Amino acid sequence: MKSYIVHIEGMHCAHCVANVKKALSEVDGVERVEVDLKKGTAKIEAEEGVAASEVSDAIEDVGFSFVSMEEMA
Repeated sequence: MKSYIVHIEGMHCAHCVANVKKALSEVDGVERVEVDLKKGTAKIEAEEGVAASEVSDAIEDVGFSFVSMEEMA
């Protein structure tokens, strides 16, 4: 299992957080999601090799902008 930080733009409220959390939870290989509204990030725990493109698509499908995804040390 690896941890990743995903940077997201466009979240403004708890409803936004809930939508992003649900969308990311449905990505194959993602096991755990924590969304931080103030930082505009999501921390995900996922199987190694989870595709950034799938994460990006999930975020953009619910109306937000995917900025980047990086593996945590």
